[in-house]
Amino acid sequence: MSLRQRLNVHLRRLRRYRRALGIQKGLKAYARLLLLEKFDRNERLVQIEVPGYRYPVFLRTHTSDVEVFEQFFVNRVFEFPLPASARFILDCGANVGYSAIHFAHRYPEAKIISVEPEISNFEILKRNVDAYPNITAIQAGIWNKPGRLKIINYGIALWGIQVAESEEQDSETMPAITIEELLTRSPTGRIDILKMDIEGAELEVFSTGYESWLGVTDVMIIELHDRIRTGCSKSVYAATSKDNFNQWQDGEHVCLIRYQ
Repeated sequence: MSLRQRLNVHLRRLRRYRRALGIQKGLKAYARLLLLEKFDRNERLVQIEVPGYRYPVFLRTHTSDVEVFEQFFVNRVFEFPLPASARFILDCGANVGYSAIHFAHRYPEAKIISVEPEISNFEILKRNVDAYPNITAIQAGIWNKPGRLKIINYGIALWGIQVAESEEQDSETMPAITIEELLTRSPTGRIDILKMDIEGAELEVFSTGYESWLGVTDVMIIELHDRIRTGCSKSVYAATSKDNFNQWQDGEHVCLIRYQ
């Protein structure tokens, strides 16, 4: 890429930061991240103020946090036409918590549970959500039955964590938790919004055990991972086709909303 092309890329990225965060905060955030990307090879924890959010957002440089931050708060890819109100939200595959705080901002009265298996992601997730009393963070993996899970693949970045069942119970494994178990924490007995980005585990989750919770779930935002596990879409669509959902695609996400 030529110098002119690189400059154009930076100018377009900077303009997006300015539109999303405002002139002053956008310039400050982009300049800081750019300098750390170019001149500091060490991973650094950075906090950025996002307009409209009560608390700063934390991210790690030289990780996928930067790209996920831009998806949520700069490019605003998560602006779905969701219900006007929600009481109980499950954030499954929470990564470092950006979806959870997005939901907390949009639904300040909702009870939100964020589940993330990978420990370094979970530590940043905790930093991001600790100031929000309505968000509970759980270090576990979403599965179709209780047990233990182990990480089998880190993918190309920390957002690509895959898990599998394990017979071990040590520091290298984490609890498996089911949607059915999480549903017991709902104040209404329903799941208003289920966001699921679990890197292929949707194959298991929608194959067995879903009958106990799917019928009381009103909105689902699911990222399918057939590119890494054949059969994910088939599993999800086979389960949801028996219920009353309208469906649309928004980028990488399949959105399903129950109709009466």
